[in-house]
Amino acid sequence: MALILALGPASGAHCNPAVTLADRTFGGMDTPTAISYIVAQVSGGIVGVVGANLMFDLNALDWSTKNRAHAHLVFAEGIATGVAVLLIRVIYPDISDVADQVIVPHDQG
Repeated sequence: MALILALGPASGAHCNPAVTLADRTFGGMDTPTAISYIVAQVSGGIVGVVGANLMFDLNALDWSTKNRAHAHLVFAEGIATGVAVLLIRVIYPDISDVADQVIVPHDQG
């Protein structure tokens, strides 16, 4: 919730590809824009993982050996993502408009 409130005014709370896909589904953005957001989100995630690994003196990139292919984990992730998308849609009903105002400022004069 704190991240949604903190990052929402700057990005329309597009912190996750699921948010971008929901916005695209509801007509808030066109497909090329959604693709560019998703590429940026995935790239940012990879850079974040590399940074965190290096911070803890691990290999920059490494495959996980923990098996996470369990139905209860997929279910939990689905619930968490759904709640996040719902909160963002409630807090910022026009999330694309919020992001547009920051990324491409409108003429004030």
